[in-house]
Amino acid sequence: MTVLVTFCEASADFRAIEILVDRVLREEGPDWLADNYDTMKEREAFRTFKGESGDRPFYDVHDVPRHFAKLEKDTGKKVLVPHASFDGRRLPKAMQVYTILYLARALSKIERVDALLIVVDMDKHGAGGREGMDKARSATFVSKPFRIAIGCPNPNREAWILAGFVPTRPEERKALDELRKKLAFSLPDEPHRIREAGDPHKVIEQLTNDDPTREDRCLEEPPLETLATRGKDAGLADFLNELRREILPLYSRPA
Repeated sequence: MTVLVTFCEASADFRAIEILVDRVLREEGPDWLADNYDTMKEREAFRTFKGESGDRPFYDVHDVPRHFAKLEKDTGKKVLVPHASFDGRRLPKAMQVYTILYLARALSKIERVDALLIVVDMDKHGAGGREGMDKARSATFVSKPFRIAIGCPNPNREAWILAGFVPTRPEERKALDELRKKLAFSLPDEPHRIREAGDPHKVIEQLTNDDPTREDRCLEEPPLETLATRGKDAGLADFLNELRREILPLYSRPA
């Protein structure tokens, strides 16, 4: 079983990560994996997501200090995070990721960690946030005894959901047509522009009738190629490639 320690911002973000990881493993992994990856029980035999608890299988990136405090209490050891400089610049997201790397490294000394997944919304930072995360990951002053995949939803997770939205009911087509008339472009084809339509959460709520299972289908049903093409500027194509490069090699042969 592969242990994936996951840091993200909310339960909905984790659900998106879980869907995309499972799709890449099932659809692009070796045949022996795909042949045994249909049910949840089978999937859990090959991968597990590690987080705060069984009910919360991810670590909230907003609570990193609390995670450090709990780890120190459980182990009785202080975890120090040295100050880091990235090319002498203050890069968005860099220190956040650097701190997470130190926390994950400390965790790996007391339990198994095969890969670290870090998915953080870019919000207003865009390409600068991605640069900061990449710089922190490649820093040579912290050892990383695990593989690392990063995700940079631009501007946020809702853009990834939008990239996979294909209307299937009249009311969905109507809602999408109204947005197209308002914006003069197809929002699912340019999901990184979601804020031009208003509050991202409300946009997705309008299109999916606030149904979480409908949101899941946006990532479960379209071909991965469609998600990558539509979601290129939203960071979705990059995240899929990160999973291919960092997670798939963990399944080079049956355990």
